[in-house]
Amino acid sequence: MIEGERLIVRLVQGGGTTALSLQGDVLTYHHAGRVFTETIDIPLPWFSIKQRRQFQGRFLIISLLSLPLGPALGGLALAVWYFIHGNVPDLVLAVAMGSGAALGGLLFLVYLIRFFIRRATVQIWPKEEYLEATVNAAKNRQQNSPEPLAPVRAPLTWKDRAFIEGGIVVLSLPFLAMVTPWAVPGFLVGALLFQHLRRDISFTRADRMFSEFSFWVENHQKRETEELVAEILRRQDAAAKSQDEWIELPLRVMLFRPWRMTLAVAAMCVIPALTMENPRLLLLCAIPIASHALYGLLHLFEPEPYRTAVRCFRRGDWDGAYQAVAALVEAMPGHRKGRVLLVETLMQQNRLDDAEDEFAKAADMLDDNSIRSLWASLRARREMAHRKGICPSGQDWG
Repeated sequence: MIEGERLIVRLVQGGGTTALSLQGDVLTYHHAGRVFTETIDIPLPWFSIKQRRQFQGRFLIISLLSLPLGPALGGLALAVWYFIHGNVPDLVLAVAMGSGAALGGLLFLVYLIRFFIRRATVQIWPKEEYLEATVNAAKNRQQNSPEPLAPVRAPLTWKDRAFIEGGIVVLSLPFLAMVTPWAVPGFLVGALLFQHLRRDISFTRADRMFSEFSFWVENHQKRETEELVAEILRRQDAAAKSQDEWIELPLRVMLFRPWRMTLAVAAMCVIPALTMENPRLLLLCAIPIASHALYGLLHLFEPEPYRTAVRCFRRGDWDGAYQAVAALVEAMPGHRKGRVLLVETLMQQNRLDDAEDEFAKAADMLDDNSIRSLWASLRARREMAHRKGICPSGQDWG
C-alpha cells in the first residue's frame, strides 16, 4: 500500500463518507457527514484491530418491510384500475392482491437469506491503556484549568456580560408562555442574544477522544483492506518492541457545517411539540434558525476578505482560505478573528512552523485561556505530525 493513501470504507453504523489512511505510526480516520466532518489521528499503540464476520442488519429490516410492501403494491394497482376502468372485477382483485402477497413473500425470503449470510468486517476499538490515559487526562484538566484543548472564545466585555445576564433572565420567560403568550417572543429575543454571545471564535473543535468503529470489507477492496490491516498489525508489533514511550493521545478535529447544524437542531425542536401536543413549542425551531440568521447578519459587517476566508475554510479549501485571510491580516493587522483563522488555516495545511509564528503575533490580542487552548491544539498537532514523519525528529515541543 502507498504511504498516506486513503481507503474509502463503509461504516457498519452511520452514513456519510469515511476514509482511512496510514502514515508513519498514525492511523487517520476521516469522516464527512451531513452536519460536520471529523478527522481523528490515532497512534497505533492506542487501539486494537481484528477482522470478524457480522450480520447485515439492513437486510433484516428490508425483509420485514417487504411483507406489507407487496400487498400495498397490489392495492395501488387496484386503485389505478378503479381510476381508469371503474369497477374492479373479482379476477383482477384476486390477481392483484395475490401477486402482491407473493412478491412480498418472495422479497422477504430473499432478504432474510441474505441477512443470515454474514459479511467480513474490520473492527477497531480503544485499548485499556488509552482509556486509563483519558481518565488521567480528565483529572489533569480538572486540576489545571483551562481544558488543554478547549475552544478559543472571545474575552467578554462588560457589555457582553450585561447582555448575557439579561439573556439568562429572559430565558426563564418560556415558563410564562402557558399564561402570557407574549412571553414567547421575549424568550426568542433573549435566546438569540444568549446564543450569539456564546459563539466561539474558533472554527474547529479539537479533543482527544475516539470510540469504537467497524467497517465492511467490500469485495472490490478486499485486497487493499487486507493489506491495510496487515500493515497496521506489523507496525503495531514494531512499535511494541521499540523503547519509545507513547504519550500522545489520539487527536480529533471537528469542522462543522453551520447551516446543516442549525437545521438539525431545529428539527430536534419538533420532538417536544409532538410529544407534548403543544403547537406553540414549534416556536423553539425558530431559535437556532434566527440565531444563525442574526450571526449571518452581523457577519456582513466583517471585511470581505474575512467572509471569503470563512467560506473557503468551511468547505475545506485551505489554499483559498489562506490567501484571503493572509491578505486581510496584512491590511488589518489588528483583526483578532482574522488572526485566529489564519493560525487554524495554517494548522490545517500542516504548516505548523508558520502557524506558531502567527500564533505568537496574535497572542497579545487573546486572553490567557484562549492562548493556552490554542497553543495546546498547536502542540498536539505538532506531536501527531512528528509521529507521521512530517516534522523533523527530535523536535522540541516546548
